Amino acid sequence: QDIEIWIESLKKINASPKKNDVNKYILALMQEGKALNEFPRDRKGLVQFLFASRLLNERLKNEKIDNIEKAMIYYQLGLCELAIHSNMSVSQSNSYLEESMHLAPKSAFSKKAFVLYEENVFFEYGGSANISIPKEETLRIESLRKLVN
Repeated sequence: QDIEIWIESLKKINASPKKNDVNKYILALMQEGKALNEFPRDRKGLVQFLFASRLLNERLKNEKIDNIEKAMIYYQLGLCELAIHSNMSVSQSNSYLEESMHLAPKSAFSKKAFVLYEENVFFEYGGSANISIPKEETLRIESLRKLVN
């Protein structure tokens, strides 16, 4: 069933949107991918998140952008990364989220990035049981909390 949805999605994807439409197109892809996914680790929206991630990475490489916009791109990459990977590993996503927080610590989305980062760490190290979160990770969380507040 997922493969059929992916094939249909690939037929609809605009792989090279116009430069002035890229931001809107990325957001539309992420919304469409999110809408297709029925649960957090669903794979139906995979194609949309992969293309959004590709376009976000291209923006980081090809455009002269300020730190606020760059931080937003890293935040969006973190969201894409969580949707793309089904192996429950959140390390790449958290790298993007952390970079977003460092680039624009007082922005509204940096607070969202922090909440997501913290949730990911708790999930990665044992879920609700909070099993054995390494001290360095606990210290990083506290440092990031101070940074964004």
